[in-house]
Amino acid sequence: MVMDKQRWIPPLDYVFVNTEFYNEDVFFQYCTCVYYIVNVMVGNEIGPRGELQLLFLALLLMISAFINANIFGLISMLIQQMNHRSSKFQEKVDNAGLTMKNLSIPRDLQNKVQSYLLYTRSTHDQQKDVDSFLNLLSPSLKVDIQQYIFADTMTKSKVFEGKKEIMEHIVSDLKIMRLTPEDQICREGTIGNNIYFVITGICIVSILDEFVRNLNAGMTHFVEYLGDYFGEISLLKNCKRTASVRCKNYVT
Repeated sequence: MVMDKQRWIPPLDYVFVNTEFYNEDVFFQYCTCVYYIVNVMVGNEIGPRGELQLLFLALLLMISAFINANIFGLISMLIQQMNHRSSKFQEKVDNAGLTMKNLSIPRDLQNKVQSYLLYTRSTHDQQKDVDSFLNLLSPSLKVDIQQYIFADTMTKSKVFEGKKEIMEHIVSDLKIMRLTPEDQICREGTIGNNIYFVITGICIVSILDEFVRNLNAGMTHFVEYLGDYFGEISLLKNCKRTASVRCKNYVT
C-alpha cells in the first residue's frame, strides 16, 4: 500500500515534508519499514496518510498494546516469583545464622553451614516436584515413566538378568528419591524393607568396626563406593542391614 500510493513520509523526514524514501534501493526501504514496524509494536505511530492507513495503524496500535501488556505482565509475574523464592530462602538463611549465633557456634562452622545451604538451595523442593509430577499421571503412564528412568540401572543388575517380566512388575512399586550429599539412606543393624537402585550419583558404604560394635559405639570405617544397587541382602536373607549407606554427592 505504501509503494502504490507513495504518499507516506517516514517520520525521519517530517521536518522536510518531503522524502527520498521511494528513490532509495529496496534493501534500504525494507530496513526502514522493519524499523517503523518495531516502533508500532512498542506503541509509536509511523505517520499514516489517508483514512485506510489511519484505521490500519489504529488497529495495529491496539493489538500491540495487548501484546505488550501480556509480555510485560508475564515478565513481572516471573520476577515476583523469583523474588518470592529468593526472599523465602534468604529468610531461612537468616534464621539459621541467628540460631547459630545464639548457640555460639564457631565462625568457621557457621561458614560451612551457610555454604551447605547455598550449595543445596536448588534441590530443596526437587523431591516434592518429582512426587507432584508422578501424582498427575495415570497409573499406566507412571509405570512407563519409571521404566524409562530405571531401565539402564535395572538392566545392568545381575539380579534381574534375563527376567524382564519380573523387572517390569517391580518397577511399578519403585519410588523416585532425590537425596543431597551426606544424606543417610540406611543404617547398619536396622531392619531392611527396601532395595535401592542408583540412577545418578555415588553412595558410600561403611560398617562398624568389630571392636566398637561390641561397645555400642558409633565409629565406622569406609568400605566402598556404590553406583548400582544395594539393600538386597536384608530382603533375600531376612536379616538386619549389614552396612550403612550415605550419599557422597547428589543421588537419585
